[in-house]
Amino acid sequence: MPDSPGPEAPETLIAAFFAARGRRVDVAVNQMQARFAPREMAAFARLLAESNHPRRAEFLDMRFLTDLPGEDALQPFHRQPISENVSFYSDGAAPADKTLLICFAGLGGRLGVPTPNFLQHLDARRFDVLLLRDPQKSRFRFGVDDLAAHFFGLIEVIRERFRPQTYRRVVTYGNSMGGTAALRAGLFLAAERAIAVGARDSNDPVMLLLGRHPGPAFDPICDCLSERPLAGLIVYPGGCEADAEGARKLRARGAGRIVVVPRLELHNVAAHFWNRGELGGYLAHLIDAPLPGPRHDPGPDAILRRRFFLPSLKRIMALERTDGAGARHSD
Repeated sequence: MPDSPGPEAPETLIAAFFAARGRRVDVAVNQMQARFAPREMAAFARLLAESNHPRRAEFLDMRFLTDLPGEDALQPFHRQPISENVSFYSDGAAPADKTLLICFAGLGGRLGVPTPNFLQHLDARRFDVLLLRDPQKSRFRFGVDDLAAHFFGLIEVIRERFRPQTYRRVVTYGNSMGGTAALRAGLFLAAERAIAVGARDSNDPVMLLLGRHPGPAFDPICDCLSERPLAGLIVYPGGCEADAEGARKLRARGAGRIVVVPRLELHNVAAHFWNRGELGGYLAHLIDAPLPGPRHDPGPDAILRRRFFLPSLKRIMALERTDGAGARHSD
């Protein structure tokens, strides 16, 4: 896919940071966090370190910069801006042996953590990543930018421009507001799996009562399309009742298997594992472990927990099935 010139060029976003004052500084940082690939963010860190910016020390000490490794270890994703809120990340290699990871961002335009840090925990040799953000906060019902006017049009754009059929695997992933969009996209794109993290029911009834248009009324995760396969994973923090309720409702509609992080109250599951240095293991298990079952027999809830293996002291994630009588925890 050819590069798209425009306002998302890294030098433009970095220049906007150094030219900004007051609250605009944080806005500029958020723009970079939502869009940059790891190498772009590392380039920003180098320029910041060489500058006399008044908040230089503050930003250099933040996790989104300190989490990035040295230049040789940075994942070689190249960012291609497709539109203002759609970015494609790839190392440029042919897709035949890769997974196309189609990601639907949450309210902040991210996947729970800054985009360069999310990408750094993926292998650029194995993944191309399509990231979609919805500034309208409408759960992608009205498409994105000028690419499509509604969700179903967005699916057609993905089919035509990114050719999922040329990849070895297709996985959809959605965080928070993007969770249900990832499940729906997984259904229409015949994804190998569709991952929804912290997904909740829509607020369509409230929008109707307020006289606002809630978007397309048809929900593809329904009885009328029950014959269509959907290998869904519905991930939620066990201590967050709103997320738990959303997961139960989605499972009742045949959206997939539940994966619960026990006792976690934080809605942002990815940030929880990132802060513990375990984001890579968390993503690897959701994307690669043989978890999704048949749509109408998805299997018992899975418990996402930590295990430590000595003497390597490497932290990895393990998924443990429950038998319905209760889960065993080893946190």
